[in-house]
Amino acid sequence: MIAVLIMFSFLISGCNLLPEEEIQEPPELIEPPEPNIVTETVQRGSIREEITGLARVAAAEESDLYFTRDGRVGEVLVSYNDIVEEGERLAQLEIEDLEFEYELALLDLKKERMALERKESLVGHEISEFELEMARIDLQKLEMRIDRMADRLAASTIYAPFEGRVTSISMRETDYIEEYTSVISIADPSELELHMRVSASDLQQLVSGLEAEIILEDGTLVEAVVTEVPSLSAEISPGTPDRRVRLKLKNPAETAQRLGREEDELLEYDTLLRSRIILQKREDTLLLSRGAVREYGDRTFVRILEDDVRREVDVKLGLESDNRVEVLDGLQEGDEVISH
Repeated sequence: MIAVLIMFSFLISGCNLLPEEEIQEPPELIEPPEPNIVTETVQRGSIREEITGLARVAAAEESDLYFTRDGRVGEVLVSYNDIVEEGERLAQLEIEDLEFEYELALLDLKKERMALERKESLVGHEISEFELEMARIDLQKLEMRIDRMADRLAASTIYAPFEGRVTSISMRETDYIEEYTSVISIADPSELELHMRVSASDLQQLVSGLEAEIILEDGTLVEAVVTEVPSLSAEISPGTPDRRVRLKLKNPAETAQRLGREEDELLEYDTLLRSRIILQKREDTLLLSRGAVREYGDRTFVRILEDDVRREVDVKLGLESDNRVEVLDGLQEGDEVISH
């Protein structure tokens, strides 16, 4: 009996050592946060459709010059930034004695013409018609030979097409040059314009006379106008600039006076300026951010909020800028539209 009582007491004490079972209470329910709805108000304002890019300040008259035959450079007669006259010789390929032979041939031509005139006066007396015709053929052969020599000289020589300044030289004496490779550029910086590079798709939207804006280096905005739009189908001949839209400042004298500058201080040759060409613009029209417009299939719609109720409304859009769109139909001024 004593042993049984001792064993029972041990069992009871062991049970007391076990942890008490915890009763799990149900979690407290947390109300979900109210959805954060971002809206914007349809307002009136102005919008423009435009093409933006960089425009280089260039001379209205500039040209890339080249040789029309292969050869090794014999002479470079000008340096960078030199002022050259129209018709001045700028560079020449190695031509050996071609120029000397050409001068001799011109003297021979003069002599043959004098001899032919004398023979024409002696026809029927000392000279027959046959001898006269042979003299004419000899003269014609000499003229053809001289023309060929002149063509070789012209192909081997670069002349200045107009008065201007040398803006680049990309050759040295003894360099071998391929034909039609631009080696000298000259420009007349007395009259400046802007050349803006645009994509082929944008080029199709442009016409001469469109308004433009140029942002000067100090951030000043000045008005400009498109003066020339190149054709996509036109071939580019060697030595001509690539297809770039040409712009000029609008009323440069008035602009310079307004800014308190000299007219020739507005633009600096060969600098790059931010520019934009205005395709269309609207004033006092309904506007909305691009992020508020949704598209699904053929539908273009927005979601508007009326007394905490959302509904979809189809809209018709007009002009579009980088961050705003024009609403032509479907909304009214003051409507609350849900943004993305």
